[in-house]
Amino acid sequence: MRRLRNVPPGAGLACLYTAGINAMLAGMKAIFSSLTLFCLAAAHGAESSGPSEFSLPDVSAIREELKAAGFAPIRPTGNPSTEAAHWLMWRTWVRRVLFTPMKANVAAAPWGADALAFVDKALNARFTPRWIEDASEALVPEARRLITAGADDAVFLWLAAEIIGFDNDHWGYAREVAGKARESFRKSRYPRVLGAKLYRQKADHMVAGYVERETSEALLKGAAYLLESLKEEGTWDAAAAPFFLNEIQEAYTGEVCRKNQEQFRPLFHPGRFPEWAEATLAGMWEVELGWHARGVDWAANVAGGKQEKFAAHLEKAAGHLRKAWELEPKQPFAACRMIAVAMAGGVKETPREWFDRSISACIDYSPAWTALNWSLRPRWGGSVRSMIAEGLAAAECGRFDTDAPFWLIHALDKAQEEMATYDECREIYRQPAVQAAMTGMCDGYFRNGRTAGEREHFAWWRALSGWLTGRHAAGEAALAQTGSRPAPPFVRYRLSRFLADEISLRGELALARTGGLVQWQMLETAYKNMDIGEASRMLAALPSPKAAAPLLARTTTLLDMEKKLAKGEWVKLSADPALSCWHWVTGRWRADPHGNLINSGEGTRALLTHRVKIGPSFEARGSFLCSAPRAENFDVGLALTHCMTASGHGNWTSAALLGHGGISAYISDRWYTTKIPARPVKLDHTKPLPWTVRVQEGRLTWTVNGVTVWEGESLTRDGNLGGAYAVEAPNGRFGFALHRSSPGVETTFAPVEIRRLP
Repeated sequence: MRRLRNVPPGAGLACLYTAGINAMLAGMKAIFSSLTLFCLAAAHGAESSGPSEFSLPDVSAIREELKAAGFAPIRPTGNPSTEAAHWLMWRTWVRRVLFTPMKANVAAAPWGADALAFVDKALNARFTPRWIEDASEALVPEARRLITAGADDAVFLWLAAEIIGFDNDHWGYAREVAGKARESFRKSRYPRVLGAKLYRQKADHMVAGYVERETSEALLKGAAYLLESLKEEGTWDAAAAPFFLNEIQEAYTGEVCRKNQEQFRPLFHPGRFPEWAEATLAGMWEVELGWHARGVDWAANVAGGKQEKFAAHLEKAAGHLRKAWELEPKQPFAACRMIAVAMAGGVKETPREWFDRSISACIDYSPAWTALNWSLRPRWGGSVRSMIAEGLAAAECGRFDTDAPFWLIHALDKAQEEMATYDECREIYRQPAVQAAMTGMCDGYFRNGRTAGEREHFAWWRALSGWLTGRHAAGEAALAQTGSRPAPPFVRYRLSRFLADEISLRGELALARTGGLVQWQMLETAYKNMDIGEASRMLAALPSPKAAAPLLARTTTLLDMEKKLAKGEWVKLSADPALSCWHWVTGRWRADPHGNLINSGEGTRALLTHRVKIGPSFEARGSFLCSAPRAENFDVGLALTHCMTASGHGNWTSAALLGHGGISAYISDRWYTTKIPARPVKLDHTKPLPWTVRVQEGRLTWTVNGVTVWEGESLTRDGNLGGAYAVEAPNGRFGFALHRSSPGVETTFAPVEIRRLP
C-alpha cells in the first residue's frame, strides 16, 4: 500500500473536490447552467475544430512565462471532444426519454403544440455551453404565457422553471413553477428519471436559498427516483452511461452521500452499464468511503488509523479508475477523478498527467480544470505562479470554439484567494504575460462570436481587460462595441472585487485618454489616506471628459460628505437610480424615487455598502420594511464595516435579526456567524420599523422598534471575528447585509442618517 501524502490544512473545502464535488464556483450560474451535464460524444465520432493561434505579437510573453513557471503548454492528444458536442448528445437523449411521452400527454391540450415547441427551444437555449444566454431570456415571456394559458405538463414546467430562473429577478417565481412541476410529475406516468431531475432542481433552488435540511431531503428524494429509473426499460442504455455518471458526480457525491451510504451505494454499483462506466462509479464510491473514514479535519488532527483507512480506500479507487481509463480513454471521468487521488499521493503519476488525459477526452471538461487548479495551490505544494500559469496555458491553447480559454479568468480569481495584499491582486493584471493572455482571450472570443449578442458580451470583457491590464485605449474602444447591452453580471462582479463599478470603468478609461489618470490615482491615494483637502484640490484640477462626468460627480458628493462627517454633522445616505454612491457586492438591489434602497430576495446573501468612509466610531439611524417575511427565512441586517482585502470584497462585520419576530440576533464576520442571546423584538411588518445603531471603541448598541437589542456588545467577543472590526474600521463603510435574502421577499431600507463620533 502506498503511503499517502498528508492532506494539508484547509482540506475542509479542498477535500470536497477531492471527494467528488465537481461543481464550478457558486456564482457561475450566469455563465454555466445549474445542471452541468457533460455528455460525452467522442465515442460517437464527434468532431471538433483544431486549435487556433493568437494573432498577437506578444504571445511569446505567455510562452516565456509558462517556461519560467515550469508549466507545460496544454496540448491535448488525439481529437478531443467538446462540451458543445456532449450537450448535443444529452439533448438528443432527453428528447428520446421525455419528449416522446410528452407528445402523447399533451396531444389533446389546446396549448400542447406550443408547449412542445417551447420544450424543444428551451433544451437548446438553456443547456448549451455558451457564454451568454440571450435565447433563455427571450423565452421567459413565452413560458409565462403558456403557464397562464394552463400548461401544466411536468416536462414543460421543469424547463419553464429553468428558463425563468435564469434571471434572478424571477427567482421566486421559478421556484413556484418548479413546485408545480413536481406536483404534476407525481400525478403522471412519466419515467422516474424526470423525478430525479425535478428534485435535483429543487436542491439547486434550496442551495441558493440556504436551507441545508431541505437541500439534503431533496437530494435524497432525487436519488430514490434515480435508483427507480435504473429499473425502467428504455431510459438507461450503454450509450447513456456518461449522462448517468454526470448526474451522480454533480449531485450525489459529498457529505449527503457519505451520511446515507445504504441509499446511495446502489447508485454507484448499478450493474447495467459498460465495464468502463461501472469501474468509474466503483472508483468514485471508494473515494467517498475514504473521505468518510478519514473525515475532513486538518491533517495534523487525523489519527493514524483513519489515515490508513483513507489510504486503503484510495488505493482501491485508483485501481478501479485506472482500469476505467484504460478501457475507455475517450471518456474524461476516470482520469479527472485520478487527479484527486494523485494529489494525495495515491498513484505514481502527477495530477497534471491525469489532467492531460482527461482533457484529451474533452478539452473543456470543467471538473478537470478545477481539480488541477486545486492541486496547484500552495497548500498542496504548488504556488500562486503555477495557478496563474494554468490560466495562461488555457488562453494560449487558443480553442475559442470551446470554454477552455476562459479558464484564465477562473485561474486569476483563484490566485487572488492566495494573495496577501490588495496591491498584489491588481499587480498580476499588469504582468506582460497576463496582459497578453487577457487581451488574446477576449479578442479570440469576440472574433469567434456567432451572434451580435455574443460579440457585444465579449466586448464588455475586452473593456474590463483594458481597465485591469492598463491597456486603456483598447478598453475604451471596446465600450463602443458593447451596443446597448448592460455590463454582464460577471463583469460587474469582477469590478466590484476591486471596489469599482461601471462608473469607475468608464470614467477611468476616459481620464486615461485625456491624460488625467495619474492625477486620478493620486486623488484616490489622498482619499484613502483621508486627506480630504488634498483630494478636493486634485479633483478641481482634473480634466472633465464627458464619459468621466458620473465618476467625478460621485467623487464630489463623497468628498462633500466627508467634510460634513469630519465636523460631526449628520449626513443622509440616500440612493439614486444608478446607485452611484453605493458599492454593490452581491444581491438584487435597486432604488425607488424617494431614495430608498430595496433588496429583492433571490435566495442568496446580499451586501451593499455606501462608499463614504465612516471611521471606527459612528452612530446611524433609519428604518426598514420587509414584505411577507417567513419564519424560517426572514433576515435583515446592517453591515457595520466593509473593507477591501486581497482575496476579494474583504471583511465586514454585520449585526442582524433572524426569524419572524426577531427572536434571535447575531453578529458575524463575513460568513462566520456568532449567535449572541439578544432581547426578543416584536416586529410589526405592516409598517416601517425604526432602528438606531451606535458603535464606539468596538462596542455596539443597537435598537429596533424602540427595543434595545444589544447594549455595549463587543464586536470582537468571539474568535471568529478575529478583531476585524477594530483593525479595519478606520476606512470601513456602512451598508446593509442580508445573509439570507428570502426569495420573493422585498426589504426596503429608508435613507440612513449617519454621523461620525470623536
